[in-house]
Order: sequence, then structure tokens, then C-alpha cells
Amino acid sequence: MLAAVAEGLTNREIGQRLFISERTIGVHVSHIFDKLQVRTRVQASAIFLRSRPG
Repeated sequence: MLAAVAEGLTNREIGQRLFISERTIGVHVSHIFDKLQVRTRVQASAIFLRSRPG
């Protein structure tokens, strides 16, 4: 899901890809933000992109 956020997809687009509700995506994204200690999709994406190998 974080990869989809890093791609720039909206919660609606992610939900359509995964066949789950936009609201459920929002909850999951919120939990990811809490775990990463970030507030924005840009910050979360930066952490994700830095953590990828080479």
C-alpha cells in the first residue's frame, strides 16, 4: 500500500486496485503514517523510496 502512495495514487485509486473501500485505505494509510511518524504522503513516500535497494 505504501508503494501505491509513493506512486501518487489517491485513496480511491488504491481502493479500486485492491477491491476495498476508500475509507479502509484511509485507515491503513493513517496507521502507516503513525508507524513512520510522518504527517504527509510526501514524507511517507520519501521514506519508502529511500528504503528501497539500489
